[in-house]
Amino acid sequence: MNTIFGGTPNGKLFLNVREKMSLCYYCGSGYHAASGLLFVQSGVEFANMAKAEKAILEQL
Repeated sequence: MNTIFGGTPNGKLFLNVREKMSLCYYCGSGYHAASGLLFVQSGVEFANMAKAEKAILEQL
């Protein structure tokens, strides 16, 4: 799931939120197997924060 979501440059986060929507400087995800957590890291201008958060959640 992480690979499709944002673990690679071909993931939904990078292709959609960064490239298509231009809402962030970088955007990707990671998975911590021991805790089962999937997390997102992104560099966003404050003015785009709400739009970027919404777009990231829509990618799930």
